[in-house]
Amino acid sequence: GPETPLRELSSGPVSLATAQQAATRFGDVLSLGAMLMGPVLLALLARFRPCMSQTSQRLPPIDVALDYGTENGVPHTDHRWAPLDPLNIHKQRTWEGSQLAMAAMTGVHEDRSGWLDKLSTLPCAVEFAQSVDLQDPSSDMVVVIGSKDSLPTVNNVHEAVPFNHMLKGLSGGNVSAGTASTSYSVVDGGEDKLCTFMVCCTSTTASRHNSPTRPDQIWQFCKKQLVAPAKKGKTISIIVAVSKLEDVFPAACAVARAFPLWTAKTGSPVQPYRVKVGFVCQETNEIPKDLLERCQAAGKAIEFAAALVDLPPSELNVDSYVKLSEGLSESLGFEMNVYRGETLKAMGLNGLYDVGKCALEEPALLVCSKRVDPVRRTADTKSIVWVGKGITYDTGGLAVKPREGMCGMKTDMGGSAAVFGAFLAAVQQPLDADLHAILCIAENAIGPKALRNDDIIHMYSGKTVEVNN
Repeated sequence: GPETPLRELSSGPVSLATAQQAATRFGDVLSLGAMLMGPVLLALLARFRPCMSQTSQRLPPIDVALDYGTENGVPHTDHRWAPLDPLNIHKQRTWEGSQLAMAAMTGVHEDRSGWLDKLSTLPCAVEFAQSVDLQDPSSDMVVVIGSKDSLPTVNNVHEAVPFNHMLKGLSGGNVSAGTASTSYSVVDGGEDKLCTFMVCCTSTTASRHNSPTRPDQIWQFCKKQLVAPAKKGKTISIIVAVSKLEDVFPAACAVARAFPLWTAKTGSPVQPYRVKVGFVCQETNEIPKDLLERCQAAGKAIEFAAALVDLPPSELNVDSYVKLSEGLSESLGFEMNVYRGETLKAMGLNGLYDVGKCALEEPALLVCSKRVDPVRRTADTKSIVWVGKGITYDTGGLAVKPREGMCGMKTDMGGSAAVFGAFLAAVQQPLDADLHAILCIAENAIGPKALRNDDIIHMYSGKTVEVNN
């Protein structure tokens, strides 16, 4: 009845008066919407009026050439007679626009496809040197890194920099390093230039998660403060002050880790970084040359491994990973055996085979070896084997991952990148043991041949594994 209170539909009927009132309000809303959308609809109708007027009368047909590329080296073009009506013209223009867009994207991709060639030369973003001139006018930034005790050993700082005064107020925290910065003017090429001077004071507090050298703080400082200006082409001179000679190597690795090699950002610089790193040690006045060579080799390997992880799966897949490894095998002179596809199954390596059997590229097992030189080999020479997981992309297979869990799965080959990078650094040094790196490369894809939940895999070890996820 008219006096029935308004209630939810699930609770009972709604009064007639309330329904009439709601209908009136709904009509007002529709009227308001028509008033607001009316001009927009009229504009759209005016724009497409020629199309609507010609639907009943067809214009003479035209010859539409559809290009399907080449077939056996011969261009393959299909000529079809199509009615010349506005809808077909719109479709044709849309198709042509999409082709232009694809061509543009293909050009960009080809421009970026040289990354694997660049990585095959093992480039390095950071140069390690026995001496770095802190008063070099060509430097845009001068950086000094070290602990509170080792920083005073740095000399040859520009006279305009209040270095000692900056050190008094610095101390390294347990989590983050203490930093200070200032600016000073120099003359470079007859022109005045403003340079930046920065000090990073690291902590000496150590735990089971770090060491007294505190490479974690060195890496964080370089990543946050130096990478951005380096990407803009700034010339950076770095001095790392250490207490002992054994601290040089971990400090060098921390600096190298901060500077990424690979990028695909629009407008990103293609020129190499201009970063030069030197060391000051309280134990000795000169850093041995062979130590710097080891630092350079390790720096290259760290940046190489990071670049592999950063590469998208469209560029780093199983085939390109194998090709890159084969090229490095030839240039660095280590043995390499590759086992792929059905060969893995015949060898009994069903774990790797089953994970990657559905992908477009066959799974691969890479066995890289570097043996001790005969003159150094003894009866006690041992073998060391490193094994790395190299799933170039992990969708989760038929147990497909959700969107949040799948994004970033290009990094599922990070274990193989770390092993391969360490192997490349080691084989450039004299070895006292036979060194082997085994890379298990595959893509966990989705398709008819994908591994199913409830499947049982017979592993090479003889064990059986039931797949649940």
